[in-house]
Amino acid sequence: MRTDLPVPHHSTLDVLDASKIQSFQDCPRGFFYAHVLGWKPEDHSVHLVFGSAWHDAMEHLYQNGLSSKNAADAYQKFLARYREAFPNDMTDETRAPKDPGTALKALAKYVTAYRGDEYEVLFTEVAATVPIRENRVLHAKCDAILREDGGLWSHEHKTSGRNSGPWRDQWNIKLQIDVYSHLLFSAFPGEHVEGVKINGAIFTKSKGAEFLRIPVRKRPQDMQAFLWEVNHWVDQIEWNMEQLAQTKDSDPVMTCFPKNGESCSKFGCKYPGLCTSWTNPLQQLHRMPPGYVVDHWDPRKREKEARYIAEQEGDKLVIKQRKEDV
Repeated sequence: MRTDLPVPHHSTLDVLDASKIQSFQDCPRGFFYAHVLGWKPEDHSVHLVFGSAWHDAMEHLYQNGLSSKNAADAYQKFLARYREAFPNDMTDETRAPKDPGTALKALAKYVTAYRGDEYEVLFTEVAATVPIRENRVLHAKCDAILREDGGLWSHEHKTSGRNSGPWRDQWNIKLQIDVYSHLLFSAFPGEHVEGVKINGAIFTKSKGAEFLRIPVRKRPQDMQAFLWEVNHWVDQIEWNMEQLAQTKDSDPVMTCFPKNGESCSKFGCKYPGLCTSWTNPLQQLHRMPPGYVVDHWDPRKREKEARYIAEQEGDKLVIKQRKEDV
């Protein structure tokens, strides 16, 4: 655990998952603000809140089955998570279509759309630390593992506001999906693994909710490429951490975690004024801008919330129910 950095120490600095690596890929400087300093915008993102609440509803349906009663119960799960961030129901309409009313109708529609599917749910909410190299692991949590037509699939619940080609196509090359696939191949015989299915829900004002399932299959050579690529990106993060350890607040420039200006216009920047104002953010650590809070993303918290834990035994991951759930 690193203690030699010129920033406030936090236990998450050495903990990596797909979300943190993807953040670094988007913009190393944004990664520095979000995951080294832990600076996050104070206001809740309706997209993240709605996605988390929808995930809770899907978890209930996968655990209990597709019925009208379970849809109503799933809505209560959705509402409990949603109200943690947005307690005042008088403002719900300002967040449409990502609001409770739309979710209620969507859950009834989802049950009707997929009630005839035949599959066996083996596990929901599986957390693991998956090895990617000797003495190097990633933290991961997949939403559900199912047996369909004799093969094994991971189902991952994703929401969006647009059913676009780029949104549908991204999953074939997204690091997060490769991590889910790697978890499956690490836990089960390769000949039984089929792949990952995106359990997608699209929410728009004009159409309400639409659903689609996107299968992503990975070949052995794809997983070899994944291991090379993910280790490349972790190497880059570690190199920048080494450079950070050698940087002082008296330096005119922070020569690590460079800005990626190409991402600003594509994804929207959470730190719009900082990159243009500060050449060495270490000089400003005592001046966290208004509207931000310190909130370090810690993948290990998801393991505490998981129903199952995949533990290393020999050369395989073995999925076990959490002791407190037995």
